[in-house]
Amino acid sequence: MKRILTLVRSILVGALVSASSAQACDLCAVYASLEAKEAAKGWSVGIFEQYTHFGTLREEGERVSNPLEQQMNSSITQAFVGYQFSSTFGIQANVPYIRRAFRRAEGGVAETGSESGLGDSVLLARWRPVLHIDGDSLFAVTLLGGIKLPTGSSDRIAEELAETPEAPGEIASGIHGHDLALGSGSTDGLLGVSGFWRYRRAFANASMQYTARSRGDFHYRYADDLNWSFNPGVYLDLSHENTFTAGVALSGEHKGQDDLAGEPTDDTAIDAVYLGPQITYSRGASFYADFAADFPLRQRNSALQEVADYRIRLAITWRP
Repeated sequence: MKRILTLVRSILVGALVSASSAQACDLCAVYASLEAKEAAKGWSVGIFEQYTHFGTLREEGERVSNPLEQQMNSSITQAFVGYQFSSTFGIQANVPYIRRAFRRAEGGVAETGSESGLGDSVLLARWRPVLHIDGDSLFAVTLLGGIKLPTGSSDRIAEELAETPEAPGEIASGIHGHDLALGSGSTDGLLGVSGFWRYRRAFANASMQYTARSRGDFHYRYADDLNWSFNPGVYLDLSHENTFTAGVALSGEHKGQDDLAGEPTDDTAIDAVYLGPQITYSRGASFYADFAADFPLRQRNSALQEVADYRIRLAITWRP
């Protein structure tokens, strides 16, 4: 079938908002919209929502008790608009709105609060240099590059300047200013590559993305991120007008330690792997929907951090 659904996706993780250890797995902050049938020239608009629940304390990768029930619920709602100049090249702008509600230890007692507002915006460009179609098979490669702009508030990072060691016996916090900041104050670069393969009703997506960070407000620098994903699945419906797929989403991230004025922070590194179900639906070349849920298989973090229990993602793309 020559007219097929080309699923080329890049999810660049932890680039829009503070990329602390907790934020690094608050994923899909940068969403590159899916190309529909034949990557039709013209405009596309959409919305992407990711909800992440952080409810587990881990110290050096080991789960520890959480007597104050520290937790954070994070929602990133991202509006995006793109333009496809040709079947191989397109651009996209992403603007996120972030909402976070938290309960953490402060001075040995529980503190509750919330943060909400505009996050850091991103401009992306996508180029597909490889597209090979042969009978029932297809193979495509897409390159992605972009820049993150400091449009979100970085005020919460100021807490890092005032942090002091806990008193003996005092309950430590797993949620810090770098976890709650809506922006970094830095201008960062994004690079990615993704591949898509299909044979009859079987398909697989694979991607890798790298975020190169610069020093932002309060002399704070979030560490560079390396993220990858592998998404195999099958077409349950592959008709002329509709497609419906079911598969699994396997993803991972690696992030080192942030630094404050050149001094490494001890509670910001993470190496994690996630797995969960994924389904997609498209109608013609104008509508595309993608739903996925991610659950941790492995989480190795430095020092004491609040880590993700699960995250849920939903994206809708429409081409007028």
